[in-house]
Amino acid sequence: MHDCCHEAQQEKGMSHKDPVCGMDVSKDTQYQTEYKGQWYGFCCEGCLIKFNKDQDMYLSGKPRPEPTAAAGAKYICPMCPGVESDSPDICPKCGMALEPEAFVPPSKKTEYICPMHPEVVEESPGSCPVCGMALEARTVVLEEENPELDDMSR
Repeated sequence: MHDCCHEAQQEKGMSHKDPVCGMDVSKDTQYQTEYKGQWYGFCCEGCLIKFNKDQDMYLSGKPRPEPTAAAGAKYICPMCPGVESDSPDICPKCGMALEPEAFVPPSKKTEYICPMHPEVVEESPGSCPVCGMALEARTVVLEEENPELDDMSR
């Protein structure tokens, strides 16, 4: 995906609005499409993709529902990597509204271990091959910190 095309704002002769984000765009933008016989220009590939997914929503003139965020969420610019804020704001690079960062809960994996032989770890329930006891479930969060991996990654 392309970086934010805020450089396009500096071009001369802009007279068209991006229907997704409202930025001024040049008639010769590389991000353009035709819909129902009408030409539309976009500031970047991201806005063009959003428009093509639901043209009528962007052309209806109705306010789009604002994305909601959980308490303490970060807000990011969908077009400019690295731009973030603790509250809703405007991107200083391209002028788009910052959106709540998508929260992806950490993946969980269940492992089964023997209470008497912790070295026995299985991916499914069953019996310990050493003593025959039933294996107990242990949930592991895959996204937790791993200092050993951090040391090896440097």
